[in-house]
Amino acid sequence: MSLSLFLLLFFAAVLHSDERRVVYAHARAWQGEVMSKRGDGLPPAARPAESERRFKSAAIEEVIADMKNKMKDKDLAILFENCFPNTLDTTVYFDEGEREGEEDTFIITGDIPSMWLRDSTNQVWPYLAFVEKDKTLLKMLRGLVRRQTRSVRLDPYANAFNSVDNAHFTDTFKKAARGTSADDQTSSCGYQGSRIPEGRPEVHERKFEIDSLGSFFRLSRGYFLHSGDILPFDHTWIEAVEVVVEVLEKQQLSFEQAQACPPYTFARTTTVPTETLQFETGGPTTFTGMLRSPFRPSDDATTFPLLVPSNAFIAVEAEHVASMVRVLFPEKRELARRLAHLSQTIRKGIDQHARVTPHPSSDPTSAVYAFEVDGYGSHLMMDDANVPSLLSLPYLNYINANDSTYLSTRARLLSHRNPYFAEGSVISGVGSPHTGYGRVWPISVMMQAMTSTSKEEVKACLQTLRSSTSTGLMHESISPSNAGDYTRPWFAWANSLFGETILYIAHTYPDLLF
Repeated sequence: MSLSLFLLLFFAAVLHSDERRVVYAHARAWQGEVMSKRGDGLPPAARPAESERRFKSAAIEEVIADMKNKMKDKDLAILFENCFPNTLDTTVYFDEGEREGEEDTFIITGDIPSMWLRDSTNQVWPYLAFVEKDKTLLKMLRGLVRRQTRSVRLDPYANAFNSVDNAHFTDTFKKAARGTSADDQTSSCGYQGSRIPEGRPEVHERKFEIDSLGSFFRLSRGYFLHSGDILPFDHTWIEAVEVVVEVLEKQQLSFEQAQACPPYTFARTTTVPTETLQFETGGPTTFTGMLRSPFRPSDDATTFPLLVPSNAFIAVEAEHVASMVRVLFPEKRELARRLAHLSQTIRKGIDQHARVTPHPSSDPTSAVYAFEVDGYGSHLMMDDANVPSLLSLPYLNYINANDSTYLSTRARLLSHRNPYFAEGSVISGVGSPHTGYGRVWPISVMMQAMTSTSKEEVKACLQTLRSSTSTGLMHESISPSNAGDYTRPWFAWANSLFGETILYIAHTYPDLLF
């Protein structure tokens, strides 16, 4: 990727949507020109010039060189070389600070110059395994833990943040500081039932998605597991954990219990129903032990607020963080107990309310997981490619990939019994209402590969991913029969996950790659 294309895509992110489409069209035309000029049929090289890369890791470059040298499929090798470092190359803003332990890292999603808690965790997740080999990489990731900690303490209900508090970053992101919509009406509970308007320049968007808080937990425990470094886990971090637990416990309340003074409301003037909330809080639910999530990982509003995959994600990560608290803050035994109890009650709620027998069913004893429930008996049968998803439950370590309920669920999701499954001559997989009907997100194919117990299925997923891009990078969604019809030319999460998928296959089925 040349500097001109990189800047073109960056400035597209701060334009209005109509202007963005024009810029992206030019970007795609440029990439098509590069493809035609190669003349060798291979995917185009898509990394910025070395001098233009935002962050460099010797350990990651070593992995890229080793994999590229050993991979027998040169198409996949080029895609890995492009995608795996894309987050480091293009989205990392790192301030080393004056002293060790004062690092600050802000990671944009790609073509949107703001930081989502979910995306930033997923973007760096495959790099955590290499921190012992690269002190600079460790410091950058430590800075991200610290940044997420501050963000959660600032507003635990926000899904995305701007960088307006670090002089090293602020000038770059001035145009993004206005947030997604200045007209959003969002509030918290105040004294004696009063409402406190929320919204501050540090917050890009305040859609409350419980998986955002789970992502903060996941990054914290992943960093601690791989590094053993305790510097970012100070009093501010434990205070952030306490804030998260308090917020999540409130989300266990039924709709009726929370009505006296809802902890969170959100309303947006829009023609898209999934961009705002019914009753400004989400639809009715009864108590199940599960957590209400007003919005999904896609940033779309839930239909039934008890979102099963995000609850499963929280159940896993709350237990991990409970263990961290016991080790790092032994005096916080009650906090660790609350985290463990949260995990247990969520699991119980999922078992009792989210395992359903769909109708019609050829086997009435074959239970599957619903995507969303309300506790009254209503359930939504679908999946969304964004992770956490039902397809990703083994990847999230919630359940074994051989579990019978999961296998029945998986078979349903990867078929037209899932309304957001699509197939074509280029790609088949799960999409998302977020990008409209009849499209496939490559992320779902990566999840399919990493949750499969079949070597042949993994091989088929590799072939699909190889043919799903004409740009040398992964994208948000694509038309099932046209790789050139895609959304988001610069979507770093998908690129990181592709790299993670290749490394997973290299470990699990090495003969498919080498």
